Amino acid sequence: MKNIKEVSKLTGLTERSLRYYEELDLINPSRNEINDYRQYSDSDVEKLYQIQLYRSLDIPLKKISEIFFNENTSEYQIYMEQIDRLKKKRDDLNKILDDLQRKIEGEKIMEKDFKNVNAVIADNEAKYGQEIREKYGDQVINQANDYLRASGDKIFDSAEELRLQINELLTQLVAEEVSIEDEKAKKLFALHKEWLEIYYPNYSKEYHLGLADMYECDERFAKYYDDVINGGMKYMVDTIRKYA
Repeated sequence: MKNIKEVSKLTGLTERSLRYYEELDLINPSRNEINDYRQYSDSDVEKLYQIQLYRSLDIPLKKISEIFFNENTSEYQIYMEQIDRLKKKRDDLNKILDDLQRKIEGEKIMEKDFKNVNAVIADNEAKYGQEIREKYGDQVINQANDYLRASGDKIFDSAEELRLQINELLTQLVAEEVSIEDEKAKKLFALHKEWLEIYYPNYSKEYHLGLADMYECDERFAKYYDDVINGGMKYMVDTIRKYA
């Protein structure tokens, strides 16, 4: 027979856990007739090892009690139920990880040095300059770049705030499968239009629709909103074409 300190050292369980398992009737150590101390038999210790095994499989104590005391409970069935629970937990965690990864990648794509206007302009020219100049002409793009240089850092603060609002609303609308006929979709378009006007003050419907075409046809543009949320690019394009 072993006392509680010996069993705690042997199993790695705290004395508090041993007493708690006793309260749940998972184990029932005998008592020393002289000092009333708990005495654990080899059978008690073996049962504690079983409890540790079940807990390592994330099986709740209530289910462990059923295994021990309910003859109609199948240990195999308990295992299968636990497998199903763990698979669901794994799927939920994977979904959370995927959502976080998309957000991180989205932030990386749009990350810019807002303290250096010329660096932003140079970055945009390197990535998209040829396409947008062919589509809208040098004069339009040069005027937009001059406007950015003259406006300084404040314009980027406003654009960043709008970008975050757009991404948040887009995520909500796509996740909830809100129709583009809804007023919230109209608000999304208004935010996007306001964001576009910051960079291109000579806004036109044709320019906005052309940008939607680029979102759809150029994977570099498409990737940004699809990384915000899967299906984001299509929803944004459909919304622009609806309200522009």
